[in-house]
Amino acid sequence: MIDHARRQLQIVEKEYLHLIEENVAQDTFYTGVKRRKYPVGARWFWALQAVYAPKGAAIVNDSKEAAE
Repeated sequence: MIDHARRQLQIVEKEYLHLIEENVAQDTFYTGVKRRKYPVGARWFWALQAVYAPKGAAIVNDSKEAAE
């Protein structure tokens, strides 16, 4: 039997991803991506129910206040 959680943890370790948020549903992740809550390159792992991103990723803030 395939242990998907273990397999996804191996991917996280291999690609040096770091945890952004735990206990995230797929629709919550989708909404968060649209609202730019997560950095570019963030990935949702369904077996872990968590969002991971590359270590160098930064959240882009396109608000007018940040530009001023």
